[in-house]
Amino acid sequence: MLLLADENFSGEAVSALRVAGHDVAWVRTMSPGISDEEVVDVARLEERIILTFDKDFGDIAFRRNMSAPHGVILFRIRATSEPHSIESIVNVVRSRNDWSGYFVVVETDRIRVSRLPESDT
Repeated sequence: MLLLADENFSGEAVSALRVAGHDVAWVRTMSPGISDEEVVDVARLEERIILTFDKDFGDIAFRRNMSAPHGVILFRIRATSEPHSIESIVNVVRSRNDWSGYFVVVETDRIRVSRLPESDT
């Protein structure tokens, strides 16, 4: 799966996703400090699903209609430790192969999935 980890993802989580077989680009190493809109542009260009802890991507997708056509997975999990967090992230990503086109909110006790609006661009 082609993924784009936002700058707020840990290096350990990025590494664990790569070990699990995913092609993960990481904003922190490729273009640190870029705006959320630029992250969406990179995801579109490279056909990657965005992984983030940043709630602003919901605003971008639904209020400003700048959807990332390949999907967004927003993690809102409370973890007791970094290893638990990483394990949760890897398990969620591997749980499906049809994240494309959806805005997903991953909470500690549930996962909410909404179809992304069609993009104007």
